[in-house]
Amino acid sequence: MVFQSSPGNVLAPTLQLAPAPSTAPVYLQLLKNEPCVYQTQVPNAASLSPVALGAAYVSKTIEVDSNSPQLYADQASFDKYNFLNQQLTGVSRFLKTRSVSLPDKLYEEFNSTEVSTKMGLFPEINRAWVIVDNKLNLWNYDEPAAASITSIDDIPYTILAVAVVTPKPRVFVADISHLLVVSTPIDIYIFLVKYSATTNAVEVFNAEMAVPAQGLAINRIVQHAATRDIYMAGEGDGCNVWRLEYSNKEDWFNSKCSKTCLTRLGFTGMVLPGGGMLKKIPGLHYLTADPQEIVATTSSETIIQMEIDQSRGILYTLSSLSIIRAYRLVDGKLGAKQTISPRAIINDLSTTIGNLHQIETLRANAFKLVGIHFVASQERGNLYLVAVTSFGLRIYINGSMFSTGLALKTARVKFPPSKTALHDDEKEYMRQLVHNQQHSTLLKNTKLTQMIAPGCFVAVKATKNYDKLFVSIPNYGFLKKTAEFLEDCEFLLDSGDLGSGCFINDVVVTQPFALESANVYASQYLHDSMEFAVLTNMGVNFFRYRTPDVVLQHALQAGPGPDHLQSFMELNGMEETCSSLLYLSCKIIGGGTGFESSTGRPTAAFRHQVQTLFATSGLNARMPVKALTATPFSRLPVPMASQAPQTVDQVILSDRFYGIVLLVSRLFREYWHQKVFVPLENIKLVLNGILKDSVKDDVVIKNLNTSLEQLEFFIGSILILLEFFERFGNSIPGLNAPQIVTDPFNAQSEVCIRAEHMALTALLKLLHSMKEALSFLMVLVEETRNNKPEHFKEILRFMSVQNQVNLLALTFRDFMAPAGDDVRNLIKDLLSAILNKNILKGGSIDLVATSLQEKCGSFCSSSDVVIFKAIEKLTKAKSIGDRDPELKVKNLTESVALFEQCSAALTLENIENATNIMLELDYHLGAVQFVLNAANKIDVGTDPKSLAKRSRLYRVIFHILTEVDGHVARAHDANDRARIAKYGALRESTYATAFAYPDEKFHAEFYDWFRDQGMADRFLDIDTDYILPYLEFRAKTDRELAELLWAYFAKRENHFEAAKILYSLAVSDFPIPLTSRIEYLSRANGFVNCVCPPHLRQQMVLLGGIVNELADVASIQLDALTTIESDDRISLSVKAAAIAALNRKVLSISEIFNAYVDPLGYYDLCLVIFKASDYKNTDDILKRWELLFEKVVADYRASPGASEPLHIILGSYFTSMGRKVADHELVFPIDELFKLLTKYVYGDGSGPAGCIVNMFVESGVGYDKLYYVLRDMVENSVECFPGYGQRLRDEMVYLIKQWVHGDKHLRGVVDVRGLEKYEIETDPIALYLGE
Repeated sequence: MVFQSSPGNVLAPTLQLAPAPSTAPVYLQLLKNEPCVYQTQVPNAASLSPVALGAAYVSKTIEVDSNSPQLYADQASFDKYNFLNQQLTGVSRFLKTRSVSLPDKLYEEFNSTEVSTKMGLFPEINRAWVIVDNKLNLWNYDEPAAASITSIDDIPYTILAVAVVTPKPRVFVADISHLLVVSTPIDIYIFLVKYSATTNAVEVFNAEMAVPAQGLAINRIVQHAATRDIYMAGEGDGCNVWRLEYSNKEDWFNSKCSKTCLTRLGFTGMVLPGGGMLKKIPGLHYLTADPQEIVATTSSETIIQMEIDQSRGILYTLSSLSIIRAYRLVDGKLGAKQTISPRAIINDLSTTIGNLHQIETLRANAFKLVGIHFVASQERGNLYLVAVTSFGLRIYINGSMFSTGLALKTARVKFPPSKTALHDDEKEYMRQLVHNQQHSTLLKNTKLTQMIAPGCFVAVKATKNYDKLFVSIPNYGFLKKTAEFLEDCEFLLDSGDLGSGCFINDVVVTQPFALESANVYASQYLHDSMEFAVLTNMGVNFFRYRTPDVVLQHALQAGPGPDHLQSFMELNGMEETCSSLLYLSCKIIGGGTGFESSTGRPTAAFRHQVQTLFATSGLNARMPVKALTATPFSRLPVPMASQAPQTVDQVILSDRFYGIVLLVSRLFREYWHQKVFVPLENIKLVLNGILKDSVKDDVVIKNLNTSLEQLEFFIGSILILLEFFERFGNSIPGLNAPQIVTDPFNAQSEVCIRAEHMALTALLKLLHSMKEALSFLMVLVEETRNNKPEHFKEILRFMSVQNQVNLLALTFRDFMAPAGDDVRNLIKDLLSAILNKNILKGGSIDLVATSLQEKCGSFCSSSDVVIFKAIEKLTKAKSIGDRDPELKVKNLTESVALFEQCSAALTLENIENATNIMLELDYHLGAVQFVLNAANKIDVGTDPKSLAKRSRLYRVIFHILTEVDGHVARAHDANDRARIAKYGALRESTYATAFAYPDEKFHAEFYDWFRDQGMADRFLDIDTDYILPYLEFRAKTDRELAELLWAYFAKRENHFEAAKILYSLAVSDFPIPLTSRIEYLSRANGFVNCVCPPHLRQQMVLLGGIVNELADVASIQLDALTTIESDDRISLSVKAAAIAALNRKVLSISEIFNAYVDPLGYYDLCLVIFKASDYKNTDDILKRWELLFEKVVADYRASPGASEPLHIILGSYFTSMGRKVADHELVFPIDELFKLLTKYVYGDGSGPAGCIVNMFVESGVGYDKLYYVLRDMVENSVECFPGYGQRLRDEMVYLIKQWVHGDKHLRGVVDVRGLEKYEIETDPIALYLGE
């Protein structure tokens, strides 16, 4: 079950592993009706490591081998058969393995028969059953002696039928493995069976469980495996189906056994038997029966066969009138039903067979069904049932299920083969072939049939004196090679085998195929071959399916004659042939170790023949055939020219190579994608890991997902393969190193040879890697005393939970072909756990490590041994503790020295675990030195993994420093002077060691750690070669460190660099408010005015000018920002956007003017901008002054209750602006402004004389300058409005009086007491100056 949980509660694997295979059901994969192409190619093969390349080929071959074409052919004009008795191949597909005669005791029983005798097979308990009247005999056919017969003779009535079924759970004790159901005319009995597959012993117990038969005459009994429900039918009750029920409890109202009719309606389903008084009531049968069954049940129709499709949950019945009924099983009841009559079958077939009326075997009077067989969904999804006629015709019935419904329809018929001679002409040959098959009587009088998944058909043909056994089985190799359905057929038991008077009673499967798809060849090396038993009145005969290697072996041993090897190649393909030859060669070498030993000791000539055939068969590596085109002048196609360079990725490798990969993939296919380890029962799995809450005692793994025997088989198989290549590798093309070819005309051959050598080498390296990995698993099994969970726990407690989760994610492919260092380091961690367990128990490291090196050297190198010895020294130091400080330090020093000997092989876990022990023993300084040295020996380059490893080691150092700081802080808290001195000195030495480490990357992470600890202010006191580059680099992206950088320069009196950093902060993209930027500029301005070295003086001046100019702009931007914040005219959204834009970087002065100041009518700021930018367009400047005055006047007039007159308010605005811009003549043109002020102050007759002069004087304009401007205006005045000229003269009078009054010199020489009216001729100032 997979649970769901929040990501925070999930422990997920941290490994990058090979992608998982497709999880599509087999029958969905089978819909692709194409041949299996084993000539797989791996993209970018040259860039992969040898082990990764070999694993990729195996994975791809497993994928191809798992996708079989459709097993059952669709309707065709004729069916393809290969009649083996016609000696087309000369080799039977089945081998008769043994024949066991009936014991004499059973013959004696037969002779005493009074009523009836029946017999059959129970493969579930490895017994044959023989009924003689009311006595049931169970015969162990593996022990022919009479003592092997178990008799049940306490049944008082004649036995009609028997069946072995599986009991429902928790009804009986666990020892009861089966139930024996026995039907008699009076009662139906249930016996308890205890069967042991190990000892092949059977015990039968009478549980006193029976139910009255009430005339049903039950003779058909089947069981639904999913629910363990038992269904029955009897000759005495027509076509009704009953369910037999049982329990271990009995009371007044319920007995232990009961039965229920599932096909009748109403109350009669519980009590109405096949006979009895109720049946005699006229019309009652029609009231309680299914309306569709009324016609059928009026005749003497009974059920002759019952089958349950366990994969779909469908119950099929076949009646004596050849009517098929199908029921969906739902909760122990019969659901949707469909009836298929002979007429319906013939009508459906007439749509696909045009001449059906001419086929005698399909006419209604000859049509009789003798058997039905379901086809599991794994074999073909839409094919549900195969019905067999008495002429051996196989009728295929397709189906579909929807909701609770069921639909069945006849799809096609498969005719039996014909042995009639055929015409030589091709057209006449095909016509005769179709005609002969449609009219074949080869299987006439078929009485018994069996279907063995996948696709094997068995028929028993009755003759006058004996029975014949016909078997037809798909040629799986031909099917995978061509996607065409061909059946090999033959008579296994004929008159020569049985003799007159031998009759077949039963055919059962004793060993099924491992797979129910057409992928039989894929499992041939891992499972026993399919075997079926044939029970006759003389005994039991066993037949075993011959796998390709057995067929090939017998064909080669047959000696001269037909070319059996060529026939095998044509039927199965070259890859399959090479794979079988290699397996046969290894079988000869193995003699039973890993591979099945050959029958008899092969001769040297035969061994040489097999090995030579493997080395020479098939095509060598070659380039693919290019596309062909036809020229206008020739009918012959010519190869297309290609100028593209040829690479190893384009090469189609040799058939031998693909045969080797095929064999390896089939040996490991069932485990290749399986997980190596099994989680504990309490561990709750989620899609991407496990739930943290389900982990107990820090252990998540139960044991290995395999057994010792399986590991021994795998290792033995690999060793034999490696031995074969070691012995005969020189004779295999491409296995030796290729010679360099310089001939340009042989460039293609060179590429092919190189590709073949690369692929074969990769495969051999993969085999070595697999051997090492499996040997390590063998060690793990031994250490856990044959995979015991409690011993696994002793090892796993030395591993982190995260690494255990990583182990759970490993498949056997990941384990046997590690893709990177992550998996190898994980395995080494498991290896360390094994050694730690042994160290804890006092075991010898040398002994254990040496054993590991011998068995799996790649996982336990000499460096690993040194590491384990170093760990042992650490463990000793820890056990010594403070009892002997000198000895403790000695062991620690030796441990560090050992670690440094193999620093390149140290994993992060090794270093972290060793460091933790050193910290426990107060060996902080040694720990820092140890980790720094380990980091220093990592060759980083551009490898991201090495960089990550070094960074993680640096974090270990920081952890040590944190521990030291903690000791110092606790000593101060306790006010322990001795500890303060001790740990204070330790702190100084450890930090000094860290600061002295000559590595820029380390110092960068060191300073990052300082900052993360909130100690960035300490950077100002650090004096290393790395602190300044660090601050300069980090200052580009970190404001806090940028501020520290200018302080760092200022502390060292480097004012120019400090000013540069402050300026860069002021213009940076950091989210800094405008006021802070102005502050940076202010500080920078202060630094540029400080003393600096002579060679920097010019740069300092230049920087000062830039800073001042930017400060002016920033000040204007701040004014704009402040004004906008207080402007109620602007909407909140627009105001927020404007404030966000202005309160960040300093904008250009043009952007401030055009985007904000001018559009919003801030004319005072416009004038300030004109001054700052030295703007020279006087029209624009005067326009803004005029707009400013108009705005002031408009605001004044809009407020009629103003407390002050206009000239006061206007003067206030003017003097405020004048003080800012009066020193710029273009922005502050006195004459033009005087005219404007005169207009607004005196235009309506208000304002006292001299108020305008006061405005200018308060703005900072001198009397002398104002005098000459005003005098010029009086001389050249034009009446702008009535009284304009007089107003100018009045202002001039006021100006002269104020000037003289304020100037001590003029007051003594110029008399203005009588000056009331100004005239040019009488101007006292002019007269004094002599003008």
